[in-house]
Amino acid sequence: MLALLGIALAHHDTAVAQVVPPSTPGWTGSRGPGLSFGLSYGVGSFARTLRGTHRWSSSTGSIAVHTLTVESRLQLGTGTGFRLSLPVGLTIAKGASDTMRAGPGDLALSVDQRIGPVSGRLGVSAPTGLYDPSPVLSVIDVSAEGGAVRLTTYDTRASLGTGAWTAVAGVDGRAFMGPVATTVAVGGLLPIDDTPDGIRWGPTGTAAVEAEVSVHPRARVGLGIDARHHGSDQMDTVDEDTGSPRVARFGARSAVGASLSVGVVPSARVRCEARAHLPVWQHVAGVQLVESVSAGLSCRTTRPLPTKGGSAR
Repeated sequence: MLALLGIALAHHDTAVAQVVPPSTPGWTGSRGPGLSFGLSYGVGSFARTLRGTHRWSSSTGSIAVHTLTVESRLQLGTGTGFRLSLPVGLTIAKGASDTMRAGPGDLALSVDQRIGPVSGRLGVSAPTGLYDPSPVLSVIDVSAEGGAVRLTTYDTRASLGTGAWTAVAGVDGRAFMGPVATTVAVGGLLPIDDTPDGIRWGPTGTAAVEAEVSVHPRARVGLGIDARHHGSDQMDTVDEDTGSPRVARFGARSAVGASLSVGVVPSARVRCEARAHLPVWQHVAGVQLVESVSAGLSCRTTRPLPTKGGSAR
């Protein structure tokens, strides 16, 4: 799993946020037995700074994340599937001093089991990606609130890896009604350990509903809505007033977004999809840099597994 990491610090508390780049499109795999290989490109723009649900006028720049993911998948006739993916990426921060970083992302392995129209998935993400804790954007604001001066420091960090082992789980179901196929999916991410600089990312839960309409025997259009909630991150800190250790909790955020996708089947073994995602509502704790828009493009080719009494062509 790739991640763009952001840090927001306040005078009385600390807020750490993990902002996730666009996910790769999902309508590219074969539901029958086979071995498939896919290539996905995703780009996400993080140019909005929020405090709560309101714009924070002191934003000093933006970050763009580009990812290219290679994925292989083995689907067995029993309904069991194995998936391995490795992304590489590029982060570009534009602010007072522009920075650019490129490197690998986190290697992910998952196993899923399909029973009829329902599929469950369990997996793990390894911290193989580039994790850079150094800040790339920052600003200090001084404002009067109730007669007191408040200092707020906004410090953004951009990385291509989460810096921690992460467990992944999900369930999805698919139903057909004439030319319309509806998919409902829920999932979650649970970090297993801390990052090298002592951050324990909070759990993330997602839910999505998408309706796909066949507009041609080889093409379909999909509209979806999704919700995501990220629980509070944690870090061991020292109280500035008493000097005693404490656990700081920060970085919680929620978002609702809408997506548009177009899928085509150029041949019996190749499927491609383009997807765009736009957040329609976002709420953050503290001051955080959030997603403005994201898009993805992927293609996958599948070769059927040999069958009894013959081989796949």
